[in-house]
Amino acid sequence: MADGNLIGRAPPFDWSTAGRPMTPEQAAELRALAEAAHLPAAFDESLTRGEAALRVHALRAELARP
Repeated sequence: MADGNLIGRAPPFDWSTAGRPMTPEQAAELRALAEAAHLPAAFDESLTRGEAALRVHALRAELARP
């Protein structure tokens, strides 16, 4: 999911690993995006992989807005 595009992919809650803790890479990206968006509460180290994927997608969309 490096490109952030969820179109044509199974929703994160359908992934076989969605319930596992987020990866270190997801945590780093989510932390950076949360800081860039000035939303520190968006980062939560207890998120699952699926939750983190959705939050990363949402933050990318937020930051892409003009």
